Amino acid sequence: MTATPEGVSVEVVLAGAGSRFGAILLDCAVQLVLLFACLFVAGAIGGAVGGSSSGPLDVGALSVLAFLVLFGYFIVLEAITGGRTLGKLAAGLRAVRVDGQPMGFRRSVVRTMLRLVDVYLTLGMVGLGFIVGTPRNQRLGDLAAGTVVVRERRAAQTRATTALATGLPVAPGGPVPVLSAYAAPLDARGWDVTAVTSDEAVLAERFLRSRFGYTAAARARLAARLANQLGPKVAGAPADLPAERFLEGVVAAKTGAGWAVPAWTSWGPMRPSAGPTPG
Repeated sequence: MTATPEGVSVEVVLAGAGSRFGAILLDCAVQLVLLFACLFVAGAIGGAVGGSSSGPLDVGALSVLAFLVLFGYFIVLEAITGGRTLGKLAAGLRAVRVDGQPMGFRRSVVRTMLRLVDVYLTLGMVGLGFIVGTPRNQRLGDLAAGTVVVRERRAAQTRATTALATGLPVAPGGPVPVLSAYAAPLDARGWDVTAVTSDEAVLAERFLRSRFGYTAAARARLAARLANQLGPKVAGAPADLPAERFLEGVVAAKTGAGWAVPAWTSWGPMRPSAGPTPG
């Protein structure tokens, strides 16, 4: 369980040693391919220019290339993808700050440079020992940077899986409507949610997925806090919606689904119910 700067608690699933080991193996394989490609290119260039007096220069250039492959690979990819490398992407993992927020460039540099001790010089033994021996499964680089590696549940896949499990058909070529805890469908297609950030939408969706695990009081409190945070950023939503209902509409509008519908209903051309929705 982590807490956002707004004080909202969000449950995250920490990645274990097995999934992280599989991710780093794939990353190392990619790095080996890149290193061999650099050697091949350097050899081809050296052969083309004669290569008789450029030995030290070649060694220096290859050292720079090796450094960029071993360390730049992680820093660049994590900066571009928000904490993921190719290995983490394949394993469904992401590196984030301990409060669940994106870790940023500086933290990525810190955790990547300490990979020299965690992984390269010790063949992963130091990193594995720290992951197994720390409460948050953090290697040395994570501890220094204040980061954790979490399992990432992709929103679209989660909605599709839940829909199939409850009998709600998947829309061909389009997003699946958000599954609602209310008896009547909610049309959020006209809501303007452009001011809601992707991170805020993910936070709301995580709450909606885990809401049934909270006590009634905690669930109502978290829903109200999130709704108060997002309310000023949303235009077109009815003013009298309950907080949790409002969050369903925000997620539906932000993901492009447009509709929040009861889990037990089939959906086709949907029309909002004329009856009142539960509060």
